[in-house]
Formats: sequence, structure tokens, C-alpha cells
Amino acid sequence: MSKKEIREKALLFLENRKNANNLVEIILLLEQNEKSIQSTILALEIIFLEVLKRKEMVDSIGEDDVDSPEVKYRHWLQECYDDSFTKLTHLLTKQNQPVQKQALSTIMKLVAQEGKHPIKPTDQKKFHFPVHRLQPVVLALLSSEHNTSHLIARFQEFTAYKDVSFHVWKLLLDIAQSHKRPNCIFIRNFLDLMDKVPLSKSPVPASENVGDAGSSTLCGVEGRWQTLC
Repeated sequence: MSKKEIREKALLFLENRKNANNLVEIILLLEQNEKSIQSTILALEIIFLEVLKRKEMVDSIGEDDVDSPEVKYRHWLQECYDDSFTKLTHLLTKQNQPVQKQALSTIMKLVAQEGKHPIKPTDQKKFHFPVHRLQPVVLALLSSEHNTSHLIARFQEFTAYKDVSFHVWKLLLDIAQSHKRPNCIFIRNFLDLMDKVPLSKSPVPASENVGDAGSSTLCGVEGRWQTLC
């Protein structure tokens, strides 16, 4: 499938729900067609950035009719999103460097978008960061099998954001405590990542309101993350 065809499938999916199978086909391409894998990653990025913005995956509080077509579609979208995210993080260590970097860029765009448009109901006055999406990224960067210095260097651009650096440090502490016998590759990657992450005491600076945090946070005001991705 050509780059143009993959992009068209993504746009048709967003245009009409009758094209829902297009998403399934695009997800399958991540494992079936290595020649078009970067185009496939970008197609998933286009789809899920828009789906998150439209809030089409957001669960309603006190939902009664769990068997309604709308609810079933929403849950199906959530499953596709989770599956895509898992496959994208898998690419961080199983593909060539251009693909790895593209996957990382797309993942962090999705993290930013999900932070601004949470899937689960949240208090909108509180700052939201999808840590569960960041964790597999950090684990991939701390591979025990591969040197990930090229990816860590790319990831450094995102750690300039205070919310990212704050949560990376928390994850590093948890990971360090759980790895009892790390090998040399893991240790090198761990030290490299530590060196690239600035210290941050809080995900949101005390001097900023949540609504004004976009200047220094990945999941702040919409649009700020685009400068790095």
C-alpha cells in the first residue's frame, strides 16, 4: 500500500464511521508492511490526535446503556488506541533508527494530546498527565539489550518540559528499585537518560495556574507541544 493510500484511508476513517475497518487495516500494517511503516505511524498519529481532540473515546459518567452502538464504538476505539500505543512502543527497540524516532515523536504527540483531552473523566481544574503512557516509553529507553543513546538524545527534547521531566524522574526511581541485577547495557542507558533529564520538583510550576502552564509543560495549553514534535 502506498503512502498516499495509507493517508487516504486515515482521512476516510475520520470522515465517516462506515470506514471503521480502515483503522483495523492501518494498525495491521505496522506488523505486515515494513516498507510503509513510517507512513503507517503517521496515519495513526493523524487518526488518534483527531479522535482525542473530538473526545470520541471519553467515557461518560453514569453511563446506563452499555450495549448501545455509541458505547460499543467508543470502547472499540479505546481498544484500538491501546493496541496502537503498545505496537508503537514495541517499535522503539525493534526497528531501524528512523522508524524508532518517528514512533517516539508520534507517541509523545499522543501523550500531549491525551493530557489535554483525557479519555477518563477528570477534574478539568487539575493538571492531567497520562503517566501510564510515558512508562513504557521510559522502559524502552532503558533497554537491557540495545544501546538507545540515539533515542534518548531525541527524547531529551521532550524532557525540557517540566511535567515530562518530573514524571520521568519518578519512573526512574521506581525502575531503579525494581531492577536488582541490571546488566551493563541497562546501566549505560539508565545513566545516559539521567544525564539528559533536568531536575523538576513539580509537574506544574507553583507560579503558574494549570490553564497557563503550556509555556513549560507538554500537557499544557494546546499547541505548545507541536514546536518539539
